[in-house]
Amino acid sequence: MSNFILVAPGLPGQQQESGCIIFQGKFDKDGYGRFWYKGKTRRAHRLALEAKLGRPIREGYYACHTCDNPSCVNPEHLWEGKAKDNTNDSVAKGRFGQKRRKLSDDQVREIWEKLNQGRTQQSLAEEYGVAKAVINYIFRGRAYPEISKEYAPNPEFSGSGKRLRKLTDEQVEEIRERLAQGQSQRSIAKVYGVSNHAINRIAKGRTYKE
Repeated sequence: MSNFILVAPGLPGQQQESGCIIFQGKFDKDGYGRFWYKGKTRRAHRLALEAKLGRPIREGYYACHTCDNPSCVNPEHLWEGKAKDNTNDSVAKGRFGQKRRKLSDDQVREIWEKLNQGRTQQSLAEEYGVAKAVINYIFRGRAYPEISKEYAPNPEFSGSGKRLRKLTDEQVEEIRERLAQGQSQRSIAKVYGVSNHAINRIAKGRTYKE
């Protein structure tokens, strides 16, 4: 088998150009791989995530896919989320009680440009005819992650959606001074290595409030 790979803890898979590793074995009715492990049958993607985390998935949490591919066991495509996160992820990807609307790569890039210009997620959801959760998941890098990598990382969120504080208080004050002097948000963003959206939020007082 070409591109064969073993994923911890011994899951047989086949590497795809997309980055997905497709489990090679039996599947359940929902398309998730089934793997015999330590005396019982488990879902393959959950085993892959547990190996990545180095611990069992917490009670009430799910093994969620960034790639929206149930058969994928690539640990880099898996994250631990609550039931609400899993539902929102389904909404964002068009799998929860509604007809799926697929955004093109060009549309996702347009959305990123508009986010960096300060557009709200709600207004973009209305413009592109998708749920707000879709825009939120693009913003957090959980939907269309490969395209998101083309843009400056958002300073507020990591790929898992957790808040990060990349700018120091001194840097924020410097940014405010530059804004007061009339420097463009785009030029300031380049100086500090953050997104235009981050500078826009500072300018509007929505981030790093006193």
